[in-house]
Amino acid sequence: MVANRFIRQIFFATTLVFSACFSAAFAEVKPSFVDAPIFSGLLEQALVQGVQSTSQVLNRLGPDVQKALRDAQEKTDFQYYNFSARSQIEMLYQRAESGGSGQGELLLARLKDTLSSTSAALAEDPRLKFLDAVPRRSGPIIFADIATIDSTTIGKELSPAIEDALTILSEHTSSRGLGHVRGVLLRNLNLKSSSDGKDAVRKFDDLVRRATSRKGVIAAAFIAHTPPPKLQIAVQRVIEDFARSSGAFAVDPAVAKVMVSLSSELSELEQRLVQGDAAFQQTHDAKQGSAKSSADPMSSDAKVTLALSRAAESTADTPLASGGGLPFPQPRPNGGSGLAQKHQQYVEQSFQRRSNVGNAPPLPAWAPRSPPVPRTYRVAIMSPRAARGIAVGAEMRSEVARRPLKAYWIADKTNERFGRLVISFAPCKENWFKFVWEMLGQCKGDPIVAASKRLHVDSFMAANQLLWGAFNPEAQFVEGDITVLMSMNPWVLPEGLEALANKEQGSIRRYESLIASYNATVASAKKSLSQKFNQGLDFGTQFDSLNPAADIKKLEAKLNQLRQEIDLAKSAVEAVQEAEKQYQATHGEQPRSIVFHPAVHGRELAWSAARIDFWFNDTKRLFDEANAVALDEHTANNMRSALDAAKEGAGTWQFFEQDGVIDLDQNGSTSTLAVHTSSSRNADEDGRFAVSLFRVSEAAGADEDRAEHLPKGEAEIRMPLAWLQRMHPDFWRLSDFSTSMMLLRYLKSEQIQLLSFSPDDFDQQRPTPEWIYGDKVQPVVKP
Repeated sequence: MVANRFIRQIFFATTLVFSACFSAAFAEVKPSFVDAPIFSGLLEQALVQGVQSTSQVLNRLGPDVQKALRDAQEKTDFQYYNFSARSQIEMLYQRAESGGSGQGELLLARLKDTLSSTSAALAEDPRLKFLDAVPRRSGPIIFADIATIDSTTIGKELSPAIEDALTILSEHTSSRGLGHVRGVLLRNLNLKSSSDGKDAVRKFDDLVRRATSRKGVIAAAFIAHTPPPKLQIAVQRVIEDFARSSGAFAVDPAVAKVMVSLSSELSELEQRLVQGDAAFQQTHDAKQGSAKSSADPMSSDAKVTLALSRAAESTADTPLASGGGLPFPQPRPNGGSGLAQKHQQYVEQSFQRRSNVGNAPPLPAWAPRSPPVPRTYRVAIMSPRAARGIAVGAEMRSEVARRPLKAYWIADKTNERFGRLVISFAPCKENWFKFVWEMLGQCKGDPIVAASKRLHVDSFMAANQLLWGAFNPEAQFVEGDITVLMSMNPWVLPEGLEALANKEQGSIRRYESLIASYNATVASAKKSLSQKFNQGLDFGTQFDSLNPAADIKKLEAKLNQLRQEIDLAKSAVEAVQEAEKQYQATHGEQPRSIVFHPAVHGRELAWSAARIDFWFNDTKRLFDEANAVALDEHTANNMRSALDAAKEGAGTWQFFEQDGVIDLDQNGSTSTLAVHTSSSRNADEDGRFAVSLFRVSEAAGADEDRAEHLPKGEAEIRMPLAWLQRMHPDFWRLSDFSTSMMLLRYLKSEQIQLLSFSPDDFDQQRPTPEWIYGDKVQPVVKP
């Protein structure tokens, strides 16, 4: 019985372990984001831990120090001494020095002796050697009364040796907490009001003395920063500096080294791309009435300041995700829910639904009825009825033969519009040799660290949103299925054209009905007459069985009547179509309705996607803009000629994401995260997007499913399309989105959490286009 019970217990315990492992293996790991206010909260918690740990160490020095600490805690509110471990030790030092000459150094010497018993590095630190010469007098340390300590006493200038000692000792007493922040903040923030370097120190110390909380000190220091650089960039530098140097933030040393070495300078090509993009955005924002200025309350620096101010006012601790930051935020742009419903309705009307609950929204009366397009990516991208926009969801696979360890999104040091993804990998490759190398102890080196190319923040954050955002099931990203990033919506027309469209569709349906009736009558007559002549049988009351000639005359009369009705119906279709042309000639070009996935609502990427889908209508302007970046008119002209020839005859097309192969490109000791296509490793030949082309018949009642596929044109258009993805801002931003998607899907498949040190500078006020003038390639919010 005892043995059976023991076996059952072992079985139950084993089941629990396997169950826990299974659950952990399939638990979704979501990104964690550390922005300015969240970082302030993290620092506050780390400082509190440092103060608590330091208090425990100081209390071991004896009753004299215990009483001094107790006096400070009981007789003051938040003051300088309680800000950090360093300021706590400094306060005791200043009080001891005020109590008697040499008392402060005696305090530091005794503290060093206590710490040296557990830290050989501290015992041998040359910067603390001067404390060895301090006489170890017996008896209690004399501390000045806490009531006599004022700002003048606290503000006394310390010698460089004492400054170093306070910093080093606080780093050891704070254990896993944070010993000090002043040095890192002063390295990255400009708090100087004069050329005197000590002015910044005095200013920071004054902020600490005036503040009512640690979070208030940190926020006040950020807000007191005077550009350059911009506040947002300064905050990012502080975050990255702490991530590299502080034990309170878990960043691999090898990753920290790469973070420092990443080039902060844009290449000449990137500079021209940024300049062209910025000029366009400025013009576009002005047209849309949403131009930004430094005084705009929604500018990036103003938003950071506002967030910091609110963080300083908040008394509650900030809830943290497992990675030390907050889960990915859910942007809520203007009109977000309405725009999301339009996208969902379009997807349900065009593609097979995922849900069995309810029915798809009904199509307009004038719209032709066709079976929905399958969701499978490889099928959908080759369907002419899906060829209305930009699709993502191509296959992703990895050829990285190493296990990823950690991933970080690092903001660009000079331009907040860009950043890089940095991933650390295990030093040994995942193959059958690994076991041997591990046995020999050869897999204990530093991790391999690789960084992506420079990516648009807007595109990278949109990819995060698409993968981890909460959407309706019809819009949720599903591996293997098509995801409509952007599309023209043929089911929505401007009010003036809708009535004409209804009339046109009614005329087309009558025309098709008459054609079907004519063909059925001919087939029935042939069958009836054939059988009658061959068998002498009567198969219809409409024909005279005794007079075949009369039958033929009746048939001819009926067919003539049907032909006349068909001609009238065809004329009616042509008349409506002519009326539509006249309407457009009178009212000008009519805009077309467009929809976007909710992940890109309110983003710059939405405007780029809208233009990309219609750029083929104005290739001269497209390549003129690209040449402004390339500065190679000969190549630009050749690429335009190749693209125009390739798309000749195409009436509709679809941009679709190409498959992605994740790999590490080695260049000496440097590793780069790369995303290639399986067909080519050359970015000059294959960009992240290709296009499917179809020739559509303009005849009335033509079947869209029978549109002619143009594979030759698709092959010939690849090179100019890849060139555009390197030289035109719109295509560049879309290409960055696909690259980001592939890399993030790789992290998701490997269950690696992304930690971001860069906030999503999402502009809640930026509108999303809902219409586009195709010939002008001009997206607009409203016609």
